Amino acid sequence: MAFESHYFKRDIRKEITSIRKLLDTSLSPLTDTRLDEVFSKVEIKLFMISFSTRKLIETKKLPDSVLDMEIGITRFPRNAKRRGAFFDFEKLYSLDKPTRVKMRLRDILNQFMHSFVFQATANTRRKLTNVFVCSDRAHTQYLYLVNIKSFLKFILRATEQQVTQIHVSYDNEKGRFVMVVR
Repeated sequence: MAFESHYFKRDIRKEITSIRKLLDTSLSPLTDTRLDEVFSKVEIKLFMISFSTRKLIETKKLPDSVLDMEIGITRFPRNAKRRGAFFDFEKLYSLDKPTRVKMRLRDILNQFMHSFVFQATANTRRKLTNVFVCSDRAHTQYLYLVNIKSFLKFILRATEQQVTQIHVSYDNEKGRFVMVVR
């Protein structure tokens, strides 16, 4: 159990700094092998950030209010009639039918932690900008496009929250203690 949140928060900030450096790097001069390495690093780091943030939430090291935080993302519906491999998401999802939606913190963390599809994308200047992602549970309905910089800011905002109050009470109906963190 995480008794001290400082170490998790410190490592989240380190991973965010590392990803930001990758976002500022042009992918143009990279070989296919090096490109694959960069994309893998981004995936691993986003997974670790998501896992660490959720660990802080579940161990009550962040206020309960962070669960209500939302991030704007783009959602694409699944093409019900089409079949294909998970990496063929251009075929599996209607990328011509984007919808802007808001997703709560726990839900976006789950998309990264349980990713069925995870594909970073670059802009016309060959710099990483977004990631296509959907979890093993959501992949039959939607594919999500998340702006990496916005996600990193969102995570920083969530993990910078401080716990100022803890209220513990016993819930007779549930037969257990309930903790409210503010």
